[in-house]
Amino acid sequence: MRSAALADVCEILMGQAPTGDTYNTSGKGLPLIAGAGDFGETYPSPKKFTTGSNLRTSLPGDVVIGIRASIGDKVLADGVYCLGRGVAGLRAGPQLDPRYLWNWISHAAPTLAAKGRGATFLQVNKNDIAELVIPMPSLEEQRRIASILDAADLLRTKRRQALEKLDSLSQSVFVEMFGDGATTPVDPHGRTPTHNAGWVHRRLVDVAELATGHTPDRKIEDFWNGDVSWVNLNEIREHDGRVCSGTEARITDAGVRNSSAVVLPAGTVCFSRTASIGFVTVMGMPMATSQDFVNWICGDELNPRYLMDALVMSRSALRASSSGSTHKTIYMRDAERFTVLLPPRELQDGYVARVEAIDNVRGQYLDSNEDLEELYASLQHRAFRGAL
Repeated sequence: MRSAALADVCEILMGQAPTGDTYNTSGKGLPLIAGAGDFGETYPSPKKFTTGSNLRTSLPGDVVIGIRASIGDKVLADGVYCLGRGVAGLRAGPQLDPRYLWNWISHAAPTLAAKGRGATFLQVNKNDIAELVIPMPSLEEQRRIASILDAADLLRTKRRQALEKLDSLSQSVFVEMFGDGATTPVDPHGRTPTHNAGWVHRRLVDVAELATGHTPDRKIEDFWNGDVSWVNLNEIREHDGRVCSGTEARITDAGVRNSSAVVLPAGTVCFSRTASIGFVTVMGMPMATSQDFVNWICGDELNPRYLMDALVMSRSALRASSSGSTHKTIYMRDAERFTVLLPPRELQDGYVARVEAIDNVRGQYLDSNEDLEELYASLQHRAFRGAL
């Protein structure tokens, strides 16, 4: 298959920042794509506009790629945009099908990202983009390849959208069963309002045992890489709103014995209280945590999954209650004031049964999504070496 340098078959438009006095948020002038932060899922999602002159602009159908930090990320221009210094526009020439270019950029992104250089953040220049080598079958073949990859990509997109809807469905079930539009289910200020259904807020420490965690000495190798999963800030985002079945970071029994770390029982609810505040998980097995968490061991009146989801639904209010000038924190004394809306336990259990059914479907979709990602990667690999 014939190949070509990208610059020989595609116009490369390097972005340039307009002067600061031309920026606005009132819609005057052209929408500005300053960097990958202005990318939506497929199309640009700019936050600012510019009334500047002599701008570098995209046209509808151009591929806009990130060239700083998020190198190789892409969106498709659906109109005329001003290209800022964090992006470049790619405009297919007559020998290059635009949809073929769109799909190939995803395949080439790791190669482009590897060219990044810089002390503060990585970036690439026009030459780095220009010298990328793109396979160049006939236009007819490019269109055939693009149609296959577009179809596979559409399946991936629909699956991601379905997963997002499943995530919002769980929240909708919570609001349907327990929401009254007036209060958050977990109140950080110790208030005890009465729900429309007559349910009350109770002090969380009255219906759950409060516990914290600790970090064993990192300099002692014998305290690490053991059998005890250790919930920590680096991993909490991937477990947020889910039951945690284990962590990559693990400590040893010696690490537990020689520190203030505590192995907590399965079902313990863990809420991050420092730095990355408000992420929450339920332990699926006995684990320990760092001192960055407030942990609750639920009593008979409180279902752990209900508490986790109540904390998720109250996240904004809980984060707003944090204090500290340099690093925001929810102190343990503050967590002791939390109150929780306490519906009857049978209603909590009924809610959990419903959302666990949603979780099962979500798990099946995730497995299917992984298969689709592998399929798309395989099709890309085959397409751009002439084997599709």
